[in-house]
Amino acid sequence: MTGTSFTAPRPGVWMLDHGHCERPRSTYLHALFSAQYTAGFRAGFARYGALLDTIEYAAIGGFPYLAVRPLGAPPDAKGTPPKLIFKLLVALHPALRKRCKRATEVFVERPWRTDIAKFWREVPAAEARITALADVDLTALDDAALVAHWESCHALAAQRILEHFTFASATMVPVGDFLAHVQTWTGAPPSEALGALRGHSPASTGGTRAMVDAAVGIAALPAARDVLMSDRPATEILATLRTMPAPAGPAVETLLGRYGDVAISGHDLVDLSLVEMPGLAVATLRAHVRTPATADDARATAERVAATLRERVPMTDRARFDDLLADARAAYPLRDARTGIDFWALSVLRRSLLAIGTKLVGQGRLQEATHVFECTPDEVRALIQGNGPAAAALASRAKARRDTTIEEAPAVIGGTPSEPPPAEWLPAGAARVQRALGVYLGQTSSGAPATAKADVVKGLGASPGKKIGRARLVRTAADFARLEQGDILVAPITTPVYNVILPLLGGVVTDRGGLLSHPAIVSREYGFPAVVGAGDATARIPDGAMVELDGDAGTVRVIA
Repeated sequence: MTGTSFTAPRPGVWMLDHGHCERPRSTYLHALFSAQYTAGFRAGFARYGALLDTIEYAAIGGFPYLAVRPLGAPPDAKGTPPKLIFKLLVALHPALRKRCKRATEVFVERPWRTDIAKFWREVPAAEARITALADVDLTALDDAALVAHWESCHALAAQRILEHFTFASATMVPVGDFLAHVQTWTGAPPSEALGALRGHSPASTGGTRAMVDAAVGIAALPAARDVLMSDRPATEILATLRTMPAPAGPAVETLLGRYGDVAISGHDLVDLSLVEMPGLAVATLRAHVRTPATADDARATAERVAATLRERVPMTDRARFDDLLADARAAYPLRDARTGIDFWALSVLRRSLLAIGTKLVGQGRLQEATHVFECTPDEVRALIQGNGPAAAALASRAKARRDTTIEEAPAVIGGTPSEPPPAEWLPAGAARVQRALGVYLGQTSSGAPATAKADVVKGLGASPGKKIGRARLVRTAADFARLEQGDILVAPITTPVYNVILPLLGGVVTDRGGLLSHPAIVSREYGFPAVVGAGDATARIPDGAMVELDGDAGTVRVIA
């Protein structure tokens, strides 16, 4: 998309969502996200008393951009008004008065407890619905039935995305509130306080648990182990393992059935899935069978961190510390738990779209099946009916998306982001919500990395420990196939989907992300060292170089 005009679709300051893409997103994913993202945050902010209307999503130059919309402010507002005017607005504007009242109620009612319970209560039904769609044999469907199946998959994915962003505040407010209070009481940085939450997000390691179960099942069946270690083609190995008796066959089927069609990068529907990289799946299973995972009592470590923090809290506030910690631990897993279910729903949608794309190729409507992702849902419907974009136009969209990198996208469009109003200008409840959201969102991304020596890359120490290993740069899904056991993954960013292949890794380094980014959370849950927000790690660390990763100091040193 070189030469693309990065023009804001509406007034306001638009910020590149660089933590969730490396190249332009597919047209289909943009269409799927746009309305749901904006509506979800609007509902969540209203429920939790934030003085924000929403975070608006838009595709600009093919990339996802976000605009923070303060409640009651016009889209073209430039910064916070003067103190007197702002305080008058808060006191007199009906919507702002109502929202401030809600913010006060939030810390009495603690709605996240209801929302957390609701989420876990509804998980079985959500998984059952996805399973039912995943179990459909697409080859047995006629054209009309396949289209109806796709429509059902699309509706489910749209619902999951809407709920994902609606539930976001149920995580952000209690976790951010805990971090903010700990910092006030103890002066501890967020990196230290987050250690008290380790081990409380089991969904962050869900893909690996399925991989571990499959490896354990294979190891327990000599015939299955022989198949896995054979020199057969990887596709044949997986197909054979899926048909073997228990415990191997069912465990491998669960792994590939739940995670096989999920795009490994997690960034887009168009990216490669695990079943499309059978060599990677086989290599990861072999790594587990050869070196079984050792138990890591993450929760015991978290309890020690919490006890140390608690000793530094004033005696009169320790009961509040315990209460805030309990709520933060309950809310912490929701981010990756939501993501895991939602990516599964997207994988079912992806499979249905590829089936439609294959039929459209046969009809001459597409040059490649994956070009279906270059369409909006309405364009897919038009193509099915014999209309829609020309195959050559869709091929051109695909090429432009592949050839464009995030370096071509401006970080900000439409001005300079303004700071939120000072907390002292707000009523107590609204100030507390604002601070909680600010702390949480501030830890999901990173600022400029600190200056380091020529052979040292500096970032944020997201998970403690040291590791020496070979750096393996991963920029696209195809790069995963080059990973070997013990490698240190160096990537622009990661998503929770990566955890399916994490058993191969010795550590993680990312250009982007903060202490509450996905790579940071996952690394803490696995207990291996990680450095995030390193800025230019992928540019400065040669692929294949031996590096020393220090998750305590937040550094990566090239040693050979």
